[in-house]
Amino acid sequence: MYIVDWLAKRSQISPNKVAVIDYHPDRRYSYRELNIRANKLANFLQSKCGVKKGSRIALLADNCIQYIDSLFAAAKIGAIWTPLNFRFAIPELEFVLSDTQPDALIYGPEYAATVKQLRSRVTVSHYIALGDADTDGAWKYEAVMAESPGSPPPREEISPEDPWAIILTGGTTGRPKGVIISHRMWTWNAINTIVSYGFRDDDIALSVGPMFHAGIACLTLPLLYLGGRGIILSGKFDEDTILDVVEKVRPTLWLMVPTMWERFMQSPRFAHADFSSIRQFLSGGAPCPERVYEAYRAKGVAFRQGYGLSEVGTNCFVPPQEAHLRKTGSVGVPMFLGDMKIVDSEGKEVSPGQTGELIIAGPHVCSGYWNNPEETKKRFLNGYFRTGDLARQDEEGYYYITGRATYMIISGGENVYPEEVEGVLQTHPKIAQVSVIGLPDTKWGEVVTAVIVLKSGESLTEQEVIQFCRSKIAGYKIPKRVLFSDTPLPTSEVGKVLRRMVKETVMQKEARS
Repeated sequence: MYIVDWLAKRSQISPNKVAVIDYHPDRRYSYRELNIRANKLANFLQSKCGVKKGSRIALLADNCIQYIDSLFAAAKIGAIWTPLNFRFAIPELEFVLSDTQPDALIYGPEYAATVKQLRSRVTVSHYIALGDADTDGAWKYEAVMAESPGSPPPREEISPEDPWAIILTGGTTGRPKGVIISHRMWTWNAINTIVSYGFRDDDIALSVGPMFHAGIACLTLPLLYLGGRGIILSGKFDEDTILDVVEKVRPTLWLMVPTMWERFMQSPRFAHADFSSIRQFLSGGAPCPERVYEAYRAKGVAFRQGYGLSEVGTNCFVPPQEAHLRKTGSVGVPMFLGDMKIVDSEGKEVSPGQTGELIIAGPHVCSGYWNNPEETKKRFLNGYFRTGDLARQDEEGYYYITGRATYMIISGGENVYPEEVEGVLQTHPKIAQVSVIGLPDTKWGEVVTAVIVLKSGESLTEQEVIQFCRSKIAGYKIPKRVLFSDTPLPTSEVGKVLRRMVKETVMQKEARS
């Protein structure tokens, strides 16, 4: 029998074991408690909101225990969990809600005003308010949980290919795309991660970032499958708070994005922080500068760069272990369950050392995009998912991600990968942020352009930047233009600099001048 209700099974095996630590209210939940909470919500959604197999359940809230409640309540009744990006503007949220048409929307008090505006724009049958949110006719979550039975809800026939979640990701048109996550996908991602990374049931995961993102499948879901423990952190990113968590809760696995790791390095507490409980520092979401690797390795723990996409299960490679010191920048080798190829524009595999598009197959790959058959068809090639990322493989089988195919710059007939140039510039001690883009040029086709934010109090000239690159990369890769920005570059929720927005801003400014 294919098990889709992980929580019910885990609560039978280890009912009294702590599954989740909700740090800010200092509340700990056992597997039995989590299962009862999910049962209560599932029963309410079925009996009072008419939610059935295939119905969508949307959630708009900061990190909280209700992410776990609603995710597993959906799994129990065959509904589709749809967490919303709380950084989206009203028009973006309107588009997503109109596209997914959820039967119920659960929202936190911090988004009550947003939901009030959305009510006149979208059709949602039932609203459920968390905490002291302005109800405006909505159900109160706490009352729902108090009044609903904690027994298992009526069973639905759920197959491995049935959708469990819709995770929102960026779209080439500027509109979000909904990645369809099947039960099969996240189950095998969990198994793949546990087996490949060597997770243990006594591991405690500190995953810093929003829970609406696919990052919930990096550490939290695999450990809940295994019987480990996850930590929920709410509120804005704060170095002191997270260091307090590390010292008090003693996590063994710690995942953040590169910008967060860099901020920690600048904290006054970093030099004397006790990281003795940590087995693995993990970074994802964007390439990590070498200075970050070095700073954390000096703490005596392996620092590893991961790679994943919402569409392929978030964890795709095993970061170098015994080879991590001599493979800096590598995302490692393919995980136990999964097949990778690097192909050229015609879909043929390239030789080691050559750059091409990374394509991925395996049970941890998504089913496609919600209400978007055209994009789904475009992204699959003979059963492999086309990541759109450029990569190369060395002679030992280690993979390196070199950039996005859509951002490759063709200057004078030569291919320039922005991430490679950014990697060089990020080593400059005066540079805080950098984005390398291609701007139209009558002579070169595109000209390599670096947009730079300097560290506070520092100064640098265009010629100094160009000179810095001369001995580090080939001449055609060196920026021919350097632009300095007085404001931080725009970033995504996982800390990636949004190259498209940087380029659009620069081109708009130049069009006006």
